Amino acid sequence: MAAVPRQSLRSSTRRNSCLDEQPATAIHHNPSPDTPRKKRARESSSDENERHAAKKQKLRLRAPSLPKIASTREVAKALTAPSSKPAIEVVTHWPVSSRSINAGQPLPNGVPTTTKTTYLTPKPDGSVLRGGHGISEGEKRKLRSQDGGSRSKSELSLYFPNYEELVSVEPKETEFLTVETLIFINDEVPKSPSANVLSASPVRHALKKLRESAISMTNGTSQTPASSHDHGGKLNEAQKLDFSSIEKSAGHTTDDPLTDAVYFKTHRRAERQEKQLRNIERERAQHEKVQLERLLDGLKGHDWLRVMGISGITDSEKKAYEPKRDYFMQEVSCLIEKFRAWKEEEKRRKAEKEQMLLDEEDEDGESLATADAASDGDPPDYSDVDAWAARQLHQEAISATGHSKGRNKHSRPPTTAPSQPLPPEKPFTSFYSKPYLRAAAIGKHRRGRTRFAFGKPLPEVPEQAFSLPSDLLTEDAISASARSRRRMRRESKEIMVGLVEIPGVPSPSAGFSVSHQKVELDIDLVSRSLKGKTEITINPQSKDLRTIRLNCRQCELKRLSINGKGAPTVLYEEPYGRAKLNWHAGASQYHMLRQRVEGQLRHFPEEELVVTLPKSIRIDDLDSFSVETQNLLLAKSTGPVKKEPGDTSVIDLTQSSKTVVELTARYTPITVNVEFVIEKIRDGMHFVGWEDGDLRYPHAYSRNSSSPGAACCLFPCVDSPSSRCTWEVSIKCPKTIGDALKRSALPAIQLNGKTSTAGAKTVNKVIPNGAKGEFQTVNTDSVLNFSDEDRALDLSVVCSGDLTDEIVDSLDPTKKTTTFMCTTAVAPQHIGFAIGPFEHVDLAEFRESDEDDKLGQNAIPVHGFCLPGRIDELRNTCLPLAKAIDFFTLTYGSYPFSSYKLCFVDDLVTDTVDTMSLSICSNRLLFPEDVIEPLDRITRQLVHALASQWIGVNIIPKEPTDAWAVVGIAYFITDMFMKKLCGNNEYRYRQKKASDRICELDIARPSIFDTGALIWLHPSELEFLAAKAPLVLFTLDRRLTKASGSSGLSRIISRVFLNAKVGDLPNTAISTAYFIKTCEKLGHAKLDTFFTQWVFGAGCPRFRVTQRFNKKKLVVEMLIQQVQGDQPTERDLEKDSFMRDVKEEVYNVYAGVVQPVFTGPMTIRIHEADGTPYEHIVEIKEATTKFDIPYNTKYKRLKRSRRQKERTAVGAALEFSGDAQDDVLLYCLGDVLQSEEEIKEWRLTEWSKEDEDRMSQESYEWIRMDADFEWICRISITMPGYMYLSQLQQDRDVVAQLESVQFMAAQREHPLVSTILVRTLMDRRYFHGIRTAAAAALGTHATDELDWVGLHHLEMAFKEFFCYPDSPMTRSNDFSDRTAYYIQCKIPQAIAKVRDNYGRAPFRVRTFLLEKLRFNDNSNNEVSISTSLVLGDANSYEYSDCHYIATLMSALAEALSSKPAPSDDTFEMDLDDGDDLRFHRTCLDEIDRYRRLDEWIPSYHNILSTTALDCTRLLSKTGTIVTNPADFLQYTQDGTSDELRLNAFAILMDLGMCKNDAILRWFLFVLGTDPSPYIREQTFRIFAKALGSIAIGDTSSPETAAATQNEGLIIEQESSTEARQADLARRQTILGALAALKHEMTANAVLKEALWEAVTSPAISLKEMGDLLLVCSLLYTPETSMQILEMSK
Repeated sequence: MAAVPRQSLRSSTRRNSCLDEQPATAIHHNPSPDTPRKKRARESSSDENERHAAKKQKLRLRAPSLPKIASTREVAKALTAPSSKPAIEVVTHWPVSSRSINAGQPLPNGVPTTTKTTYLTPKPDGSVLRGGHGISEGEKRKLRSQDGGSRSKSELSLYFPNYEELVSVEPKETEFLTVETLIFINDEVPKSPSANVLSASPVRHALKKLRESAISMTNGTSQTPASSHDHGGKLNEAQKLDFSSIEKSAGHTTDDPLTDAVYFKTHRRAERQEKQLRNIERERAQHEKVQLERLLDGLKGHDWLRVMGISGITDSEKKAYEPKRDYFMQEVSCLIEKFRAWKEEEKRRKAEKEQMLLDEEDEDGESLATADAASDGDPPDYSDVDAWAARQLHQEAISATGHSKGRNKHSRPPTTAPSQPLPPEKPFTSFYSKPYLRAAAIGKHRRGRTRFAFGKPLPEVPEQAFSLPSDLLTEDAISASARSRRRMRRESKEIMVGLVEIPGVPSPSAGFSVSHQKVELDIDLVSRSLKGKTEITINPQSKDLRTIRLNCRQCELKRLSINGKGAPTVLYEEPYGRAKLNWHAGASQYHMLRQRVEGQLRHFPEEELVVTLPKSIRIDDLDSFSVETQNLLLAKSTGPVKKEPGDTSVIDLTQSSKTVVELTARYTPITVNVEFVIEKIRDGMHFVGWEDGDLRYPHAYSRNSSSPGAACCLFPCVDSPSSRCTWEVSIKCPKTIGDALKRSALPAIQLNGKTSTAGAKTVNKVIPNGAKGEFQTVNTDSVLNFSDEDRALDLSVVCSGDLTDEIVDSLDPTKKTTTFMCTTAVAPQHIGFAIGPFEHVDLAEFRESDEDDKLGQNAIPVHGFCLPGRIDELRNTCLPLAKAIDFFTLTYGSYPFSSYKLCFVDDLVTDTVDTMSLSICSNRLLFPEDVIEPLDRITRQLVHALASQWIGVNIIPKEPTDAWAVVGIAYFITDMFMKKLCGNNEYRYRQKKASDRICELDIARPSIFDTGALIWLHPSELEFLAAKAPLVLFTLDRRLTKASGSSGLSRIISRVFLNAKVGDLPNTAISTAYFIKTCEKLGHAKLDTFFTQWVFGAGCPRFRVTQRFNKKKLVVEMLIQQVQGDQPTERDLEKDSFMRDVKEEVYNVYAGVVQPVFTGPMTIRIHEADGTPYEHIVEIKEATTKFDIPYNTKYKRLKRSRRQKERTAVGAALEFSGDAQDDVLLYCLGDVLQSEEEIKEWRLTEWSKEDEDRMSQESYEWIRMDADFEWICRISITMPGYMYLSQLQQDRDVVAQLESVQFMAAQREHPLVSTILVRTLMDRRYFHGIRTAAAAALGTHATDELDWVGLHHLEMAFKEFFCYPDSPMTRSNDFSDRTAYYIQCKIPQAIAKVRDNYGRAPFRVRTFLLEKLRFNDNSNNEVSISTSLVLGDANSYEYSDCHYIATLMSALAEALSSKPAPSDDTFEMDLDDGDDLRFHRTCLDEIDRYRRLDEWIPSYHNILSTTALDCTRLLSKTGTIVTNPADFLQYTQDGTSDELRLNAFAILMDLGMCKNDAILRWFLFVLGTDPSPYIREQTFRIFAKALGSIAIGDTSSPETAAATQNEGLIIEQESSTEARQADLARRQTILGALAALKHEMTANAVLKEALWEAVTSPAISLKEMGDLLLVCSLLYTPETSMQILEMSK
């Protein structure tokens, strides 16, 4: 079954259900015109309920299909067809007329009329069927297969009236009544036959009267309505009533007999009922929203067919319902969005109403009944208690308005009124003569510019300038006033400067921001607990702030106060305590556990601590000039650190006025104090070396994360990236390791559920984080064997911020308190610390003297901290960082903090963690000076950690989707420094390799803009973003530099950093729109198209280029086609990315739409016959671009034979003159091995005469597409091979050379290609990446048909470089030349891939690799003296050859795996090549020798043992050897190095041991209980990879592989079509793979039990629990009920 293509969220169009839904045709039930009026009146009451029910259902009819033109009898016959339960009877009446006019036919005057009228009346015994369907006698019932699957009652039908039509896969039948059907209803049928023949004159007369009446009303004159005789006759059955007699007899009075007070009492009950109805409707709407959300979740889930009410269909028929599923998901999402909009609007109106009441209370001190008066005619809210005054005004306004309208409508011409006596004087009620004027005056919204006093308008007062009397305007008074104003401005400015340190931006629902937080932690390292206290200064955003929400996990609150007062209500739900089921549950109850922690598993978790403010706390406006506010803000701005005038580490707080206005606090701050205790820290902090059996140096550090949820595990805070504030952190800990081990009393030990006392007092209570009884606390003095030297080691505290003081505790001299101050506002996730016996290294000593003099006092201190014994590795690893920080400072702007620190620790999950002025790094990054391999990789990682201080910590993304800018800029400036450090060739080579990798990865992936919001989903999302985002900025830099001639992106980045420093970047958060605006402003170019394609779009272009030289026109005709749309968008599933694909499927992450056209400029460089390059810039605008490039050289072409002679002369060192010397300069690369002896010895091949003749006819040397590297693309250009050779030899760009080598590697085997490649390998002037690529390509030309010429070239090259002259014996290793080292490692790897016609490695290959491994000599491989002096060590070291030996071991195992080991009873043995059992065992013994050697002399990261295990795995999977799982299990024990232990687990899972119950149980036990978070994280990735292998069917047993290698006959029965479709589905679709995984692993009881034990383990974090719960959801069906077995007595 083909994979379902993923649709893009961006490209998908969401439609409003209310706008797109076809409105139901409302047909009212009218009685027959022949029925008498009295009978119609009697029937109206009985049919009222049916009419209302029919209106409510909107007549969900589905009439049988009819032709467009049909007689009325046919219509009646069709609609009145008998059925079992007819819903509606259709009765058609014919008018009494000799002439029949069709419905909707216009009369001669253009007025339409209706003579056919269809009336729908319900039958007495009829009932409305669901969906309006009725089954007639002629209609047969359909089979389930014909009906598209059985459909049960779905809840979607409640929200979609046409649900049956939408869900049906059959074509829609033609409706009798559609939206375009014209329906004319004639209520009055005249009795006279003559009235049926309508003439034009009555109609025209009526229209004329109506027009005259409308004109008179428009002009403002009202005329008396004409009598009934003016209409041309009496109304049908109408009776005229005359009330003139009643009016004469009744007396006139001014008092209303029925006043408003009569109705008030009666209407109170109705008002209360109306309010109750409103509340009921609100609850009903909330219930409907919950139901819709549940339906949407069901539609997104795997069981969406059941939600749609469809069952009994096959997988092939399932595809037909997927568009309908998408439609329902869109419509339900729109409905949920409407509910959300209504809720927000209700909240907004409520907030506005409360704000109005508060404002009115502040203005006049009175509490008004409503927030809106009746000035605009809107009724007040009658649900309030004190609304009588407003109600009276409203009634007066309505009464006045109504009388006014009545007088205007029924006024008559002015006549002389008879004199009448004056009415009695009314009591005084108001100064206003009109009620609406009084209502408008006292209302909230006053309209108009007229001002009233006592009901009379005030006169307009002319404006004039105010001037003081002359006796007050003295010179002394003026100068004193000016001094006072200047002093007030200075004070106001100082206060605003202090307020700059309050940059916290509140979340939309928080209602406050955090300006400062003080944290005090007292950490007990042995028991892994702490006591803490925090003080949070909060700035309210409004006066109605009543609740404060904070993130707080695994804490036990002891005391909480707000401004020194206790909080009346504190709601705290500890998630770790809730993350367990209090009954014996299993993996099938995973959904219950997930519901408990669902709020904390989101990317932005819910707040756990909700505090209600006491009523006594009043939020007032902030008085900026009060003495208390000035002292408070000045104290916070200065801090306890004394700032020297020349100290550049002080952050300049005098920011721009714009930032000051934005960040000014409006209300008085609130202080929240919380005291808490954490016992058995489970998350947020990691302890190393404090447990029994752990021989590492003890230390501890905070576990920071880029996602929220880590900082709140140690102290309450607003754990959000946007909540940034200043910090003061105080950490109390023991002074030495010995002080930490000394304790007078120990808590109770929980062993296997039994409580025992280990001290003076027994503690037996439930710990809030759920860690009770799971960790053993023992007496460390008797168990931990620390030497006296180790106990005397001082514990250092390394923390974010500046160290202010370190004080020994006066009460306990064994403890000390270290305080750090963070004057720059950062988020809680960027506050990190580490405690341990660290050794300090001043890395600024590696700064060069000229840079030190150039920077002066602006030089930033760089400090390194590591565990004892690793200080030399720290110096070697961090050597370039001082140079890097100076480069960033001079190029992009000053460092945002005062210093930079690096601290290396164990068990860190990621390689680096970025916090403010501190990078917590893993000890895995440290490497000694004798190791070469990880130099470039680790240097780039550490430089990126430094670059993240500028952007990543100081500057953060405004929204999650803006993360691409932060990640891209950080890696871009990192690569800029690596370019300076390693050179331009290395930089461009790595960019080209990264571009090719992106073209492979960016298939069916979201855009980098959308990927920013998916970083939390899977680690591979961040890896993809880190690979593509800097490459996009690299291409942008190339285009800006070329277009505007400016410094490119470096200037833009420096401007962004400068704006963040001076405050022009709000909250120092960068957005995509801001970055685009800055690029366009400084780059002087419009970049909308670029960002639309490369940032908001997905995919990479693929170009197919054809070229032809036109001799007549002297032009080069080129055709460029974009063929990325032709590439397959679907790919087979891979086990490495299986878990990412699953998560994207679960969370509805869709791939971006492949863009058909990428636009932009492309540089084409043509090297013409004279060797001169000509550049042409072509604008790519369409999918197919045709253009002609003019030819400049007048057909001057040097003959290839002449060049051959010149090249030979160059090899002989002869001199040339004239034009020949200019041409010789072109041949400067690849001109080695030119002599006759070398050609014969190396078996080289030259061009044939036919090829040279063909080359002589060419008009140009080669064409280079995208010469300036402005595209991330794949380009395929049709060009002869000799042109690629010219490009390889003559183009100095390393990218062009790599493209030529890649082209030749893709060609079929040929001796000439092998000759070109070996000359490239042997030329030392080529970049090492080009030479290694040529060596790798040579292996493809080593075939039996070519007499193994490629293998001969590789062997000759290795012999020339690394062996003694005229001997195959290798010389002693010399790794002083890194280029030679890379070549020495690459040639054996290329030789190991050589295969014969049977797919086996020749004996010659295996012998070569065995000899190089056996006779490797590293005795004279010494480090150069200059390197030792730079590192500050005069001793000499030998370069380690562990990576080189590991390369030889892997190459030998790869060659051996191509041919299985011969057994003792094998008689057919290939004796010609000497491949016998003894040689095979010799190879295995040599590999095992290095493994045993690594146990005695450990290599770097035990790479030899790790490689030996990999070799064993490879040989075992191919059936070469038979292994025992115990050989790998011995390396999985605790105490083994992390790399070796994880490799052993990975090999066991790769060999299919996940189906072994004992190994699986042990693996899941380590996954859930290992104390190292790094081990748990990596084992889960191994587990996910193993599940992916099972899901896609990528598991092969060693027995099957051995049978295949031995050419055994395996008989397989032909599978059925369903089996083949299922196999294809599991390899290409997620749903098919999950179904296969569930089928194979659900029945494993050991897996189910061990997996649930890992889920409920108290050692894992919430994130790890969420990942394991996701695995449970993939394997098991949720079960809410459990079977309880009663024990027999």
